[in-house]
Amino acid sequence: QLLRKEPALVAYYTFETRGRDPKRDMSILPNVAATGEALDGHIDGPRWTEGRLPGKFALRFWGAGYRDRVEIPEAERLHFAGSFSFAVWFESEVDAGYCGHLLAKGNEDWRLCMAPGNIEFTTGDVSRGTAASNVLVTSASFKPSDWHLAVATFQCDQRVARKRVYVDGQLLASSTGPLLVSPPHGAAATIGDNAVWASGGQFAGLIDEVAIFSRALTAGEIKEMFAAGSPSPANARGSLQPVTPSTQRETKR
Repeated sequence: QLLRKEPALVAYYTFETRGRDPKRDMSILPNVAATGEALDGHIDGPRWTEGRLPGKFALRFWGAGYRDRVEIPEAERLHFAGSFSFAVWFESEVDAGYCGHLLAKGNEDWRLCMAPGNIEFTTGDVSRGTAASNVLVTSASFKPSDWHLAVATFQCDQRVARKRVYVDGQLLASSTGPLLVSPPHGAAATIGDNAVWASGGQFAGLIDEVAIFSRALTAGEIKEMFAAGSPSPANARGSLQPVTPSTQRETKR
């Protein structure tokens, strides 16, 4: 409830309900921020399942080979010329060895994705600068099959950009470099996929909650967010088990 009062909150998907209307529309992921229905997510493929806390929901994404995604319209609202942040609660599938996107707006704006065992945060048009100035990779790995909170912040001051990636409230990677902001692109923002990737960029696992801000969150705010939303051992879900393509198809059927 406090987070919903944040003036810089652009979009907030709590996964607390399967739909806004009385018929429980399972194809809509409601945006509960003040921007409202214009940024509601449209679910294509992921399946509803139990979330990280009792009574919460999550979406199950099936990974490479499936076009599972939540697409967010109004792409121009999610192009940031200044500071921004986004936060994603996720549980990764065990041994996911490919680049799976947690949250992305094409390749030219921003994206937060899973590299094997790490988190990768990319901003701006990579073709306009070196990889070091555009791509930030965490230097410490996280444990698969547990719930984690990934937060990426982009803070610009004049012509300098500062990027940080936090996992579970801890700063894992940071960089400072020239400000490189691409012009607006028409790529849709997506949860669990990258709209401009033909294949191989789909996340495998569960996503429970997503928030997007038009400012850089502070380290203290991120620690507070993790402490408030982290499931206790008694409340946590069971770990995901490795899923083969054959069992994926059987489970979805």
